[in-house]
Amino acid sequence: MPDEIKRLHYYDQQFLREPDFTDEQKYHMDMRRRLNRVLHGWGIVEGLKTVKKNNSTATIRPGMALDADGREIIVTQDQDVIIPGGPSNANKTYYVTIKYKSPEDLTDPPPPQYMIDPSDRTRVTERPEIPLPSLATPADRTLVLGTVVLDGSGNILSINENARQYAPKGIDGKLGVGTLNPLYRLHVTASGGFGNENADGTSQAGSVPLVVQSDSTVFGALNSHGRQAFALNIEGNGATSAARGTPVF
Repeated sequence: MPDEIKRLHYYDQQFLREPDFTDEQKYHMDMRRRLNRVLHGWGIVEGLKTVKKNNSTATIRPGMALDADGREIIVTQDQDVIIPGGPSNANKTYYVTIKYKSPEDLTDPPPPQYMIDPSDRTRVTERPEIPLPSLATPADRTLVLGTVVLDGSGNILSINENARQYAPKGIDGKLGVGTLNPLYRLHVTASGGFGNENADGTSQAGSVPLVVQSDSTVFGALNSHGRQAFALNIEGNGATSAARGTPVF
């Protein structure tokens, strides 16, 4: 991290050279990437689904991710990935990953009449880089898009998404819903309560601050030892009494 944050200052009749314009772009990129990294974390933002195309090819769908340095990784069209298959790779699992391509590509040559050097280019094109699928567990902070499982013949059997990292991965501070001044890690506020009943007898949520619904366990958490633990703290105003304890579901 630089000792100081500097940006260009302009004045009339100032003489500017190529490094000045490069510094102007770098300032904005660095600030945006710093904001991405600190505010949003890193991981998949949207899309980037990995699906089976045929027995030896997976396809990465368009989408966007942020890497651990806050750089945007954008896939604009389907990208095919060849998975090493065949009998010698039967029953193996490959990791499909993606990263920011660095250095970037210099593209778009200027019109011939303005070209001073044959290597001159007018654009920096930011592209994703998709490394060869690997059997090894990826290094820390690697953007994994999926794991490809091969069958007994070395053909693609399935593609799992369990190893995918999504952004944001967490919030360091307090999150308020319905309040700009949260007092707790998660502070949800609303006035009112349940509304009328539906035809099937279920309640309409109305202005209830937080509704949790599930087909199985209503609320579950793991304690510091990784064991299942259940806890509920309910506080009400007005006619609703406060309840504290460990309910049985």
